[in-house]
Amino acid sequence: VLQQEVLDRQRFRSFDEAEAALAGFVAYYNYHRLSGVLGWLTPAERYDGTPFTDVGFQHIPALSHLQRWLEEVMNAA
Repeated sequence: VLQQEVLDRQRFRSFDEAEAALAGFVAYYNYHRLSGVLGWLTPAERYDGTPFTDVGFQHIPALSHLQRWLEEVMNAA
């Protein structure tokens, strides 16, 4: 998953940039990414009970650019 969702999509100019991307992915994976294997829970929900409360795209790296549009649509309704 890390390979497909981060390493194959980005080129890092420095170790610090790579470290920040990996830290962001770990947070996303554990607290925001639903897992079918875990019954559509996040790893954090499954293992320590941290609730999943996301609404929108801000925590999905490949879709984060859609967050502003989603907020505009939701506010217009």
